[in-house]
Amino acid sequence: MNYADFQFLKFDHKPNGVLLITINRPEVMNATNGRLHWELTKIWGVVNDDAKTKVAVITGAGDQAFSAGGDLEWVANMVGNPKEIANTMTEASDVVYNMMACDKPIISAINGVAVGAGLAVAFLADISIMAEEAKITDGHVKIGVAAGRKGLIASAGNDGNFGLGIVVDDAPDLGQLPMQAGIGGVHHLGAVDGDQQHAIGFVVELEELKVSVVHLEAP
Repeated sequence: MNYADFQFLKFDHKPNGVLLITINRPEVMNATNGRLHWELTKIWGVVNDDAKTKVAVITGAGDQAFSAGGDLEWVANMVGNPKEIANTMTEASDVVYNMMACDKPIISAINGVAVGAGLAVAFLADISIMAEEAKITDGHVKIGVAAGRKGLIASAGNDGNFGLGIVVDDAPDLGQLPMQAGIGGVHHLGAVDGDQQHAIGFVVELEELKVSVVHLEAP
């Protein structure tokens, strides 16, 4: 595949080696349909093989959403179709593994709501930067569904230890939630907005986020 083959991902190649990837379904808050979900499995191999790209930055079109998760019409059409469900589950794993396998640094510029599949892409990036207006959540636990890739995010700290972050849609107040356990940290989070995320330390104003992306310089 090459960049021209993608329908719902838009690309802006900066002269400094930065590739800006925009999830481009703003009319539905950049929700993933079947085609976009598949494209999110494929783009990381294309980025990895692109000698001109040194760093990839992914964001959502518009100011409302990074990605609002799975398009409900697409999800509804999977009901009673075990073949389609199995294919979607395979793609869900491919998003995770292909992002992790990409040798190029990936930065997510979370410019708005990030839910479900959007949350997975946002937090599986090597660096995640969130606008003050953005919100993150995941509803799987609330409806009794395991969130195997999206609600559970593993990351390695500078000390080599691993931390786990669990995002739960119906959790209580954020201030009551942080809980350290094991070799890393376990954090239960509700529907969290950018103001609350200031405590975590990766939140900036939306305009600052846009400017930072434009002027980012690749090594």
